[in-house]
Amino acid sequence: MIIHYFKIASRKLGKNYIFATINIGGLVIALASAFLIFHFVLNELSTDHFHKNKNEIYRTIMWLDDDGDKTPLAASSYIMAPNIIGKFPEIEDVTRIHSIDHYYGGQLILKGEEEEKIKTENFIVADSNFFDIFTIDITIGDKHNLLNDLNSLVISEKMSAKYFPNENPVGKTLRVKNIKEIRTYSITGVFKDLPVNSTLKAEFIGNIELSKDYYISRGWWISGTDTYIQLKKGSDPSLFTDKLNEFAKVTHPDRVYTYSMQKLTDIYFNSGFIEYYNDPQGNYKLIITYALIGLIILIIACINYIIITTASSSERMIEIGMRKVMGAKRLTIIKQMLSESVLITFIAFPLAIIVSEFALPMFNSLLGKELEINYFEDWLYLVGIFIITLFISVLSGSYISVFVSKFSPEQIFKKRFSKRQNKFNFRKVLIAIQIIAFMVLFGFSSVIIKQIDFMLNKDVGFKSKHLVAINPPHDHDLINCKIYIDELLKNPNIESASEVKAGIYSNVYHLTALSTEEHPDDDVDLNLLAADHDYIKTMNFNLIEGRFFDKNLSSDTASIILNKTAVRMLKLKNPIDKVVMQGSDTRIKVIGIVKDFHFESMHESIPPMGIILGEKKEMVCQIMVRINQHNYAETIKYMEDKWENYGPKSQFQYDFFDTVLQDEYKDDRNFADTIKILTILTVLIAGFGIFGFSFYNARQKIKEIGIRKVYGASVGIIIKMIYKELGILIVSSAIIALPLTYLICDQWMQNYAYRIDFPYWVFAIVLIISTAIVFITTGITAYNAA
Repeated sequence: MIIHYFKIASRKLGKNYIFATINIGGLVIALASAFLIFHFVLNELSTDHFHKNKNEIYRTIMWLDDDGDKTPLAASSYIMAPNIIGKFPEIEDVTRIHSIDHYYGGQLILKGEEEEKIKTENFIVADSNFFDIFTIDITIGDKHNLLNDLNSLVISEKMSAKYFPNENPVGKTLRVKNIKEIRTYSITGVFKDLPVNSTLKAEFIGNIELSKDYYISRGWWISGTDTYIQLKKGSDPSLFTDKLNEFAKVTHPDRVYTYSMQKLTDIYFNSGFIEYYNDPQGNYKLIITYALIGLIILIIACINYIIITTASSSERMIEIGMRKVMGAKRLTIIKQMLSESVLITFIAFPLAIIVSEFALPMFNSLLGKELEINYFEDWLYLVGIFIITLFISVLSGSYISVFVSKFSPEQIFKKRFSKRQNKFNFRKVLIAIQIIAFMVLFGFSSVIIKQIDFMLNKDVGFKSKHLVAINPPHDHDLINCKIYIDELLKNPNIESASEVKAGIYSNVYHLTALSTEEHPDDDVDLNLLAADHDYIKTMNFNLIEGRFFDKNLSSDTASIILNKTAVRMLKLKNPIDKVVMQGSDTRIKVIGIVKDFHFESMHESIPPMGIILGEKKEMVCQIMVRINQHNYAETIKYMEDKWENYGPKSQFQYDFFDTVLQDEYKDDRNFADTIKILTILTVLIAGFGIFGFSFYNARQKIKEIGIRKVYGASVGIIIKMIYKELGILIVSSAIIALPLTYLICDQWMQNYAYRIDFPYWVFAIVLIISTAIVFITTGITAYNAA
């Protein structure tokens, strides 16, 4: 029976190939867009869900307690795991993970006799039971004997192909250099490349004992180690957390911090509260936005089908009337029309898959992702795109099948069905929905682009041009940094250089509570930068009043320079030479006030900031170098050469600060570009529907146009008549679209602490472009009809 209806549908489509081609074209674009968006949404929502024990795996969060203010950290103590295993009946297993990429200056693969240095990516160390807790497929090697000693190394398939092409790497060696040593690793296994939607990122996995010497001396104090606990099935994580905190009071009562448990599948979307956390984060708002846009595109494609099919249905009314006279029931007509809709949609289905494959690299570039489509493994994706296609085919065909089948033979033969359209023209409503959709999307993308342009060009409070940030490793000989800077200053192309603990846009900062003599009980949490004397000069901060640090004044070690926000929050009047207090013992004199500068991206408000002289530096996070605009390449080469001779013996890593600023808004730019592309696709798809509507409209008015021409109406008057009807439609759509655009944009702009005033001129641009698109789309049809 189904095949019978499809045979009939195929014959009818052959007779209406123009309309079928237009429908299929719009559906291919819409389905391909929806498939890509669906793949992105599915990938985001399934992050870390591929682990078999995902519901039992938790990461420990350490909460540092500073006079009641608790700071959450993802890292925990190096010795935590071995001290809790076997102590709690709820624990199934525990493992530790630690990234040593940055702490040891980057891991460098040494190749050949000349020691060609190739930087490794995602080098982590873990306990030997790492592969028992996390679901990572081992393609070569014994899963239970991979990390038995310090020289064991497991690599990904990608690294295996890179360093050992076309051969089994197990048993072979790799020489790896870092700031501490050169170690020869023996490859013990190869694991399947981790999925894109994994928060764990690893290409090389070594033994956790590699970092023992650095962290064991810290005892229960924090280290860069993430501790993952696998609870037994049915265990209550909240009860276990209470037990863990009671255990902590006994084992390390001198350490004022508590623990909480974070479920593995919550890490990607719910780690924004954690301090110093730099891993990529998911965004539900972004996912919902893309999903809604995908749904809009599908609905517009459905609208196209309805408009274009009803435009051609008048030619088939006689056929349907004859079939009804011959005894065809309404259900039979509905089945036939639905069959046509399903057939057209599933003709578009494989074409849409091909288009989505070709468009995937561009889509990845827009999103900043590395999505891949594996049709043999991603069964959920296959089921999803099939359901999407079926949904759009049924939704598209439902209205037209009911519309065509409801007329009686008498209405059809007397052509009364056409008169009914004057009361309420559903096609006009559908066209209005399309116009509203691309008006809103165009306005939304315009405002986003304007906001990003504002952020990239706003005064950030210092001169980022010609500023270079060098990022030393965490674990290094800090004395060398001063010697290195002295060497840099010998180059005439280098204007200034300095070092700073923490740093701008580094996501690493230090909080301290300060108060004033006038308000001793009103503590203000300041973000503190500990720097050398030349830091403010190097950054080119704007001094409002007071002075910078003076190398000739030893008292400046007990001085501070505040930004305007800090002065305001501390309620300081005439702040120069006033004293601020850190606790009850430490008194610090204010010697200068600088203009507010953006310490983080413009998503965040400028916090109260303080700059002090950092004589004691356990960790240097940035070396800032200001160079002149001449001989960039030569100057960078000089900096690198001096790094080899005088700097920490690690890889030379640097960024131009302009690039750092650009990267801060990379996700925003990608989102704007994606919305821009989707807007163009929406306009293109809607254009098919508008063309179908104008074609139908012209045919409906063909007799009226003929009569008008008999009475002397010119082509211009006829076109004006057709355009007048469309003009009313555009104005009606704008009345709904423009306020809706404002509401959506206003809601989205809440993501930014610093944002533009709403550009109302966008409304005029939206209206002009929408009118132009509609009029150009219908122009040829209107001219031919006239």
